[in-house]
Amino acid sequence: MGLIQSLMEKLQPAGTKEENKKQYFEVLVEALEDGVLTNDEIEELDGLRKQLRLSPEDVAGMKLRAFQAAVNAAAADGIVTPKEEKDLEKIKAYLGINESEVGRNKGTLNKMRMLYEIHKGNLPIAEIAGLGLEFGEQAHLEEPAILFEDPGGVVRPNATLSFKAGQPYRMGAGRPQALPEGLTQVTNGTLAVTNQRALFNTGTRGKNFGMKYDRMTHVLVFTDGFGFVPDNAAPRYLRIENKGEIELIAGIISRCLNPPPAAPEKPAPPRRPAK
Repeated sequence: MGLIQSLMEKLQPAGTKEENKKQYFEVLVEALEDGVLTNDEIEELDGLRKQLRLSPEDVAGMKLRAFQAAVNAAAADGIVTPKEEKDLEKIKAYLGINESEVGRNKGTLNKMRMLYEIHKGNLPIAEIAGLGLEFGEQAHLEEPAILFEDPGGVVRPNATLSFKAGQPYRMGAGRPQALPEGLTQVTNGTLAVTNQRALFNTGTRGKNFGMKYDRMTHVLVFTDGFGFVPDNAAPRYLRIENKGEIELIAGIISRCLNPPPAAPEKPAPPRRPAK
């Protein structure tokens, strides 16, 4: 017995239209909570709607809320895979949702699609003028940022989300707070993220810094920025002006801190003995 059939058996006898709409919506949302809608489930949902004497127009108003449940399911692990995206397109088509109605979900899905690519190792490539790169270094992203220092020189405890080598970043794994109060603003600049380090550049000597990933003990993630914690030195705090890029920055740095294991070398073919 399918999920929807089992849910239908628990429904109350048909009542008022509003009661029937409420029951249909509860079943619809529960069916979409796994982010997948099979052909059998579509047939069962259509049968349920007719059983409750509801027209397509009666259930039209609940389609966006139902689609949100499916998006939440796909986004639960912080990335959207090609299969999950295909499943969401099928759900969107069944619900009759136009692209213009997707709204904020579109931005969320685009970001999580990018995070999936980053997770797979397909990092964006950025050409940053004036950035002095070392041999083998590749820039991935640049964002306006503000440098802060902590007069106490300690790691503040209110960042509830962090990552490091061996413990990759996972979006949604915690609830980060804003940058700590009491920090001293130093200067404005830009954060450049490469495959080897995080670089803060102001265009003025003496106020720039670069921190290699192998020197970081961990990275603190805040709702509005980062704390880069090095070995035997005070943390460096950056406020990112575009908060919407926080997850992408964290994903890229985490991927650089946690590269995939190198593929084992294939053994050389045995040589034929000399005749």
